Amino acid sequence: VRGIYKNSEGLFTIEGEPDLEMARNLLHGDTYHKAKAKIMKPIDEFFTLLEWRTTNELNSVHQRYQAIISIITVLTLITIGFAIYTFFQLKRRVIHPLSLLEAGAQTIRKGNYSYHINITSQDEVGSLAQAFNSMARSVEQHTDRLKEAQEHFQQLLEAAPDGFVVVNDNGTIVLANAQMEKLFGYTKEQIIGNQIEMLLPVYLKEKHAALREQYFKKPRHISMEMKPDLSARHADGSLIPVEI
Repeated sequence: VRGIYKNSEGLFTIEGEPDLEMARNLLHGDTYHKAKAKIMKPIDEFFTLLEWRTTNELNSVHQRYQAIISIITVLTLITIGFAIYTFFQLKRRVIHPLSLLEAGAQTIRKGNYSYHINITSQDEVGSLAQAFNSMARSVEQHTDRLKEAQEHFQQLLEAAPDGFVVVNDNGTIVLANAQMEKLFGYTKEQIIGNQIEMLLPVYLKEKHAALREQYFKKPRHISMEMKPDLSARHADGSLIPVEI
């Protein structure tokens, strides 16, 4: 294009007229394209092979990745399923029976000794439930016998010709008979649950409370036959003779 050509040594030193036709043939002629195709063919084959191998490697990696994801998903589902199964088994075999035992203990605590826990499993929880039911039956039997004895004792008190008042170790009145009502002028509902000192003269209340506490720390037989001057306080405030 510029009119510069090669010399015998291959250097561009010869100047002449520009040859545009030659320039076009060099860049766009058949010889140029054939030479370019010859040069580019192995390069294109290399890149085609490289792309094919890269694609295969990527597909292989993707397949392995998908396989790993599938295995992890399956293992996760199995773990979740096993955890749910374990939870329901634990709830059925342990949590639910323990809840029944707790409910039974609360029911018995409220005084319903006939409560029965229906657990038939042959494991430790089942053995615990059987022991609990056996304990409840034993408590119920002892309670029934105690109630019968208390009722019998109450009947004896009611049949007695004298007025009786029974206290516990805290000095609280727990039993009284009908003759007591006539003797003291109080109803049983008015005195049961109160301290025995409510039936004593005012000047004896503090002293008697101290003596009572001392006595119940070390109970012993005390004869009151030589003390004929024992008195109690009537509901109207008057004093009446009594025996202990």
